[in-house]
Amino acid sequence: METTQHNQPNIGLLTHKSGHFAMLLATALLVFGILTGNPSAHAQASAMESLEPPFSDGKTDAQRAIKLANQGVRFFSKAEALFARVDSAKNEREKKNIQRQADEALESATERLRAAAKLDQRNYSTFTALGRALAASDDTRRAVGAYNFALQLNSKYYDAWYHRALALLELGLYDEVKKSHEVLARNEALLATRLREDLVRWRQDAKASEPVTSDFADWIATL
Repeated sequence: METTQHNQPNIGLLTHKSGHFAMLLATALLVFGILTGNPSAHAQASAMESLEPPFSDGKTDAQRAIKLANQGVRFFSKAEALFARVDSAKNEREKKNIQRQADEALESATERLRAAAKLDQRNYSTFTALGRALAASDDTRRAVGAYNFALQLNSKYYDAWYHRALALLELGLYDEVKKSHEVLARNEALLATRLREDLVRWRQDAKASEPVTSDFADWIATL
């Protein structure tokens, strides 16, 4: 008598499917453990660690830092452009909307530049860009700290000297502003001229009663 076999389960196929499902389950548990920090999930999947897929994008920290810094600079440029439009808004509603967009762009710039600086603490241009974002956020003292760090990395990065001088001016540290101008005058004439123009405008806008302005104003007049 012939034996009917078409209704009998294929044991090899079931075993293969069960093994594949177990592999997927263990891998999912491992991923869950990595993302959530759940120790039990990690333990259950420990036997399958060799099957962990590559999560890295293959980039170095320096490469990620450059990408973040570039994004930060773009957001900062966007924020500057928006801030420049605030006073020309047609009405109060539009003004508030532009201001909100500018603040959001500036926040995004600062976040990305901070992240970039943490990933690559040897990039002086990133710290200078971070200083500018902090200064625009009225965090002037931290901005000076970022500029100082940039200049520790490269004392000849004169863009940092220039923006640092503006932050020092904001803090009323006039002697340090003078030193910054001296450095620029010796090494980077164009930036020295820009700083002089900024100082002249600042003096024109400054209040006559502002303390210790007199000697500093006299010095500005000699530039």
